[in-house]
Amino acid sequence: MTAIAEVASHIPSKSETIEQVGEQLDIDKRHIELFTRFFGLREVRVAPERSYTDRLVDAAGNLGQLQGNESRVRYVLIARTARDLSTTTEDPVHEVVERLGLDNAIGFAVTEHACASALYAIWMGGWLLRDEDPDSLALVLMGEVPEMEGFYLPGTAVMGDSTAACLVSASGERDRLCSYAFKLNPSCEQALAEAVAGYKSTEEAFSQHMGHATEELGKIYIEELSEVLQEAAERSGLALEDMKLILPHNVNRISWRRVCKRIGFPMDKVMTDLIPITGHCYTADSFLNYVEALRQDYLEPGDHYMVVGVGTHGSFASMVFQR
Repeated sequence: MTAIAEVASHIPSKSETIEQVGEQLDIDKRHIELFTRFFGLREVRVAPERSYTDRLVDAAGNLGQLQGNESRVRYVLIARTARDLSTTTEDPVHEVVERLGLDNAIGFAVTEHACASALYAIWMGGWLLRDEDPDSLALVLMGEVPEMEGFYLPGTAVMGDSTAACLVSASGERDRLCSYAFKLNPSCEQALAEAVAGYKSTEEAFSQHMGHATEELGKIYIEELSEVLQEAAERSGLALEDMKLILPHNVNRISWRRVCKRIGFPMDKVMTDLIPITGHCYTADSFLNYVEALRQDYLEPGDHYMVVGVGTHGSFASMVFQR
């Protein structure tokens, strides 16, 4: 049974307020007010001096079980939202493998599920290890550096530079994977594109356009995410109320309140502590939240918890683990 051996995170010390990000990206003040007053965002953590590879290595370097066990790592999976990982002069996958001294590992990127790719990479890592030596490990790395305009998802989230690393094993005593549910709704991507167009529209067209666009996107989002949460719980043989905690993707609190209302789940059992601090970090959110949940003693041995990922391509994923 696939299990998580260890998770580590790297949250940069430097921060920028949502207002500062808005000035850099020339975001309309009405959008900034939406984020700060209604979505509960305050700042994001940034590391402009660190390269993409640096940030992944920073997270992996915080894994205590990796040090001295490099030879046990058979696979390195980099979970990505965007597909354009390598250039003619840079190859982050092989650079990470080399810098971490993982000479026995095969490295590749997992991209097709956008921000839900981290969950797919966790599942894939366990699947790849099924025929390996029982002591073998897979290393999953999460978080990326988008283009400047990629730091802002209109009407939804502001992005940060935090990263996470996860060691996966084919079996384990703790953090065992109980179920994995995934749904794909391509119409979500079109609805998001219309919402983005609305945010770029003139003041006169803003209210009229956004009313329909955000309503359609919100409807798809809440329905599909609610269904995948329920499916993951059912596949694990449990009910949603059996979950001690949901470790979400850090978009905004309003979205999660609506999902919780639909599925009848207590909002105080959704880990939203980091949303005002880190913002949304591509593919890494749920595992940043995992580290913070352990730091605050939110999870105890035997607890069941759920991790969640949603991608802009219309990918919705959820996993149930037992601590």
